[in-house]
This record gives sequence, C-alpha cells and structure tokens, in this order.
Amino acid sequence: MREERTITQGAFGRLPLRRLSWPAIFGGAFFALGVMLVLSLFGVAIGAAAAGATQGVRVWAGIWSLVTIFLSFLAGGWLAAKASSVTRVEGRLHGLVTWGLGITAIFYFAVNSTTRIAGAFAGMTGNIGQNVTPGLVQNVTATAAGWAVIVTLVGLVGAIIGGHAGAYVSEAAAAAEVRRAA
Repeated sequence: MREERTITQGAFGRLPLRRLSWPAIFGGAFFALGVMLVLSLFGVAIGAAAAGATQGVRVWAGIWSLVTIFLSFLAGGWLAAKASSVTRVEGRLHGLVTWGLGITAIFYFAVNSTTRIAGAFAGMTGNIGQNVTPGLVQNVTATAAGWAVIVTLVGLVGAIIGGHAGAYVSEAAAAAEVRRAA
C-alpha cells in the first residue's frame, strides 16, 4: 500500500520563484549605465567649474561617485523589477543580477579603454611618465582599488533596494495567491 503526502507551503516557508526576466535585467542594466553617464557628466561639469578650488574638491568627487553609483543602480534595479512584475524577493534578485551585469560592463569598458586613453595622453605629452616613482604608482593603485571596492558595494546596496522598491507584489500576497490557486 502506497502512502501519499502533501507538502504545504507553510512547511518550508518558501514561495516558488519564477524565472529571471532577462529583457528586464538588460533594460535595467542599460538604464543604470545611462543614469550613471548623465550623473557623471554632471559631476565633471561641476568639477571643471571648481577646478581652481581647494583640496576639498577631491573629497566631494569621491562622495559624488558614491552618490552616482548608488542612484544609478537604484534606478536600474527598480526598472528591472518593475518591468518584470515580480515579488519583493524576486525584485531584489533582479536588482542583484542587474548590478552584476552593470558592474561587469563597467569593468570591461574600463579595462579596454585604459590603454587607449593612456596612449592618447602619451601622444599629446611627450614627457608623461618620466617623473613617476614606483611608490607613487603603488599608492595610487591601492587608493583606487579601495575606492573601487567601496563604490561597487554601494552600487550593490542601491540595486537591491531598487529591486525591492520596484517589485509589485509582497510575499504575503503571493503566498495568498498560491493558496487560492491550490
């Protein structure tokens, strides 16, 4: 004699997740990159106007980069979740994947363009790199790596918050819908 058991939703506390909506994720990533471009150009315009100012401009440039990356991925995560009409958990997942795609694209573009930009500057100024010491390069690299980690994590937080905010349905409503369907 065979015994059949029914596993209820409450036993495990999980809701079935739908698949990721890749068109929404790509749209969110491109939207995040677009917002990032606009905010970065705005920051460059403000920075160029304040170029003769004091040392405090560097601090504000760092703060602006944090604000830019946070708002960009907040908007991208929000759009990815909103376009895929998902629950809050799935919205956060869409925001996370949007962030991953966007950060990978930024890293790819940065790595590919660095040598081209350096070559262009070297062609314009024949003395570039002559007064550079190994200690200076090491300090600049360590500082840039530290800021890159901070900015990347701030973007991650923004994307997850945006995905959560852009979701349509809460988990409780989705659970009620699953119960009604059963």
